[in-house]
Parts: sequence; C-alpha cells; structure tokens
Amino acid sequence: VEFQVISLSSEGLLYTKLAELFPDRVLVIDRMKSHFIRTVSALREFIRSHPEDKVYHAMDSLSILFLLIASCFFRKRIINGAIRHAGVEKSWAYLIDVLLLQMSSVIIANSFAGLKYYHVRKGYVLYNAIDPTRFERTKGSPASIVMVANFSDYKDHKTFFTATAGLIREGRIISVGLVGDGKHQRQWKEFVRNEQLEPYYRFYGHNSRVEQILTEYGTGVLCSTKQYREGISNSILEYMSTGLLVVASDIGATCEIIQSGYNGLLFEAENPADLKDKLTFALDNPESRHNMTSNAYVTLHEKFNYTANLNKLLNIYRESAE
Repeated sequence: VEFQVISLSSEGLLYTKLAELFPDRVLVIDRMKSHFIRTVSALREFIRSHPEDKVYHAMDSLSILFLLIASCFFRKRIINGAIRHAGVEKSWAYLIDVLLLQMSSVIIANSFAGLKYYHVRKGYVLYNAIDPTRFERTKGSPASIVMVANFSDYKDHKTFFTATAGLIREGRIISVGLVGDGKHQRQWKEFVRNEQLEPYYRFYGHNSRVEQILTEYGTGVLCSTKQYREGISNSILEYMSTGLLVVASDIGATCEIIQSGYNGLLFEAENPADLKDKLTFALDNPESRHNMTSNAYVTLHEKFNYTANLNKLLNIYRESAE
C-alpha cells in the first residue's frame, strides 16, 4: 500500500523504525519553522504530485490540521494518530482535538484509555514500542526508589514524597532519586530540606542519562493525578526494561501495562498510605518482586515490541486503503 506519514516530531521508536524502512514515506515538518500558510501550500503540492498515495497518517493535532486543509478536494484517507494521552488536554484544546478526530477517516490511539477519554467508539490501539536491549540490568537495591517525571501539574509528587519520607523515617528505604524538571521542583527541594531528609533524596533535574541513572535503583514509581490521569507512560516501560519493580497509580492507561501482582504493583491514585503499603509489600516479599520483574519482560515482548507493532501499523494502512 502507498502511504505517507506526516509529523511535527521525529520522536518515538516505532516511527523511527518506520522511517528507517520507508525513508521516502515519512515527512517530518520542522515545528519551529512550520509557518501555517507556507506549510499547507507545500503539503497541498506534495499531495497533488503523489496521486499514488492513498493513506496519509499524521501524529499530532497541528499536523492533522495542516493535512486536513491541504488535502481538501483530494480523495485521501486521513489517519489521526494524535491520541497520545488519556486526560491532559482540557477545555478548548480538548474540543479542537475532538473536532479533528471527527474529521479524520481512521483513528489510532496508543491506549484504550485514550480512546475512552475522547469518546471514540471505533479506533485502533497501537501501543508505544520500546527496545529493552538498549537498557542495562539494574544493580540497585529494592530499597532505592526512583521516579522519572517532570515536576508539573500532571504528576502527583505530594503522594510520592509523603510515602517515601514515611518509609525513610521507618528505616525501610535507603535512597530516593527524582529525574525531571518543572515549576514545582523548588517546592519539594524545600520540603526535603525542612524535613532534614537531604541525605536521602537526589534531584537529577532534566537529564540525558536516564538509562544509566535507573541502574542505580531497584524500584520505579510513577504517581499520576486523578485530574490528568495517565497515558502509556514511557517511564514505566523504561523501568520495566531496566528490571526495576514498577509501582504506579491505578489510573488511566497504566492498567494496560501493569497487572497488579503479576508484572508490577498498582496503588490507588493520590493515596500515600496505599503507595507506602505497596512499597512495603515489595520490600518484604523478594520472591514476589523477582517474579513480577521477570513477568515485566514478557509484557514488553508481547505488547510493546516494535517489530510486531510496526507490522500492525502496516496492516492498518492496508485496511485503511481498501
């Protein structure tokens, strides 16, 4: 099938692999230079000069908008792949996304939670892909806890700090790492200082060495909010690939990755006591922890394998072109 992928971002393993296999079929528009009229005109000329292309796939809302306008009067199937979360967009941004979804021929989300959030009754789910071979196996203690998440409104650092501070005072955990930047970082640095817990916490900020940092820890935590929920978290997939035990909020699409007790542990969102209980269980049950981290590799292979998911994507293109 002849297809074309349009994106303002070149990120994402699955689409990187797609570009490697089909270099002439993936067009990345420079986000910083994407002047609206000039970009739409260029896309329109591109579509006109490629009559063999039946399917166009855009992976973010702005690219969808460009493509829908540029493809007017051309009989093309537009695939909307912009559902990459399960609750972040609100108010007007949400309404714009809904409108663009309704104008698209086919919808691909990276989670069932995302489809549900946008009330999409018929759509495909294609999970994020990750290559576990690029991650080293952790050497860290289970009593060393890490969270990879920006200090933004989208993440629940209050639950994280409340639970970990309590476990530190009980002598149950030995170190805590936080990777990420954001407007609330200063607040939690002050919390650690005021509670006299500075020897236990390390703030890495924005860091390009995430894979190496993870090997220093044994447990990976992700605290999500009830307001913004969670999509398919790359942080969770990175924890699993490194061999960390995942302990995460049971909200949004996280339950599509983690089956509590099988390949990780889920706790009630915004409930520090439940997070503390789950971390305590993990520390007290080494055999269960070992089984869960082993099963996590099975999950990665079965659901987040880029070769299998790439084949699924190509099948979606074929079905969409019929």
